[in-house]
Amino acid sequence: MSQQSQTAAETYKLLLKTDDWKAFSDHVKGLYGNVCQACRLHSAATNVHHHFYEPGKLPWEYGLGDVTVLCPNCHRQMHNHLQNFRRYVFPKLKPREFQILNGALLVGLENNGALELTHAIASMCASKSSVQRFAYDAKTFLKEEA
Repeated sequence: MSQQSQTAAETYKLLLKTDDWKAFSDHVKGLYGNVCQACRLHSAATNVHHHFYEPGKLPWEYGLGDVTVLCPNCHRQMHNHLQNFRRYVFPKLKPREFQILNGALLVGLENNGALELTHAIASMCASKSSVQRFAYDAKTFLKEEA
């Protein structure tokens, strides 16, 4: 870990000890009844998980739709999955490809439940012919766009 990211992590840990964070965190946990939104476990030890971070924004300055409640196990798993996504998927995507992926996921989530969309993506990705068909459509789209 670089010196700069280590300092940011230390600062963030200090922010999570403030009264402002405790009030925000307790409010969010109360809204969800201390129930993990991933596994549905009811626990007094839930964590508030930020879906994203914005530079310069304090941890308690996010909207209720920007956070969720997770048990410690699901919170750890979520961060592991995000880290793996950043490590293995991000480097393979160019900015335009990432933009298209984000747009497709947004449309998919507007029209389907998250679990259904996830299973559909997994099924499509497991089939080489499906991936090739959609890859052809994407290449055609990109050529038309250029």
